[in-house]
Amino acid sequence: MLAINKADGDNINRAKAAAAEYRAALQILNPRSPNWSTPVVTYSALTGAGIAELWDTVLEHRERMIKAGELEARRREQQVKWMWAMLEERVFARLKSDPILKAKLPRIEAAVAAGRMSAALAVEEIAVALGV
Repeated sequence: MLAINKADGDNINRAKAAAAEYRAALQILNPRSPNWSTPVVTYSALTGAGIAELWDTVLEHRERMIKAGELEARRREQQVKWMWAMLEERVFARLKSDPILKAKLPRIEAAVAAGRMSAALAVEEIAVALGV
């Protein structure tokens, strides 16, 4: 969902115009889900106008995604992405904290940059130093 805030006072027409532009732009994009097209809503945090409708749209989206099985599928995809992100973070933390590796990395990087070492050979040397 795209939610345009500040739909109050002198900004109402500008918020509505922005929403119309976003709706038009979204028409040319393929929706991520066959069960949901991205709605564009306006609301005002100042006056509260439109917030109930915004929340109803959030709940409707959740209900549709649950019924279609998409919510669970996306959660599983997220778990896999988080796994790889955490692993990557851990490997880089080791690269930055291990004094031997930390000392080797500038030399290896400089060799790759100068064309004296291929990227593949550099990765192999780092992997061996990591013990993987």
